Amino acid sequence: MGNRGFPTGAKRRSKSQAVHQEEFKRSKEVVISHPEKSILDRLSDNATSWIGSTSSLLVHTLFFVGIFSLYFLHVNFDAILLILTTIVSLEAIYLAIFIQRAVNRHQENIDDIEESIDDIEEDIEDITEDLDDVQKEHDDISNETVKKLEQPLDEVVAEIRESLHELVKEIHLLKKEKK
Repeated sequence: MGNRGFPTGAKRRSKSQAVHQEEFKRSKEVVISHPEKSILDRLSDNATSWIGSTSSLLVHTLFFVGIFSLYFLHVNFDAILLILTTIVSLEAIYLAIFIQRAVNRHQENIDDIEESIDDIEEDIEDITEDLDDVQKEHDDISNETVKKLEQPLDEVVAEIRESLHELVKEIHLLKKEKK
């Protein structure tokens, strides 16, 4: 037993709790940082967003209608197909690159989130251990208190009388020494 009937682990526990509270405060401050996006990143984000839109569907439809309408302006059909194939191939290449860049950035964000989750899980394990320690100390204190309460009243009175007799003897000795 430590000071004032507290278990000696109480001081250690409060220090441990303080450490965990500080770590918890810091973990709440952890924000997944998103550095300023480069022009290419913004371009790839905008391109991948636009490709899935209704306006993209309309623009591509009008483009294909326009390319094939060149046939009615007496443009060689093989030349039309060559131009169309080249443009569509280049568009597919660039779209694949933009989409892959977006996927890579999202994977980095997922990795950051997974790391934060791991840190949180470690904090939860530490807190669980501390709670187990607190519960054990609570049980110890409760058991001790119950034992004291179960002690017969006669025994408690006898202990108090004995302590009082010893104090009276000490007081008389001190008075004699003073004289």
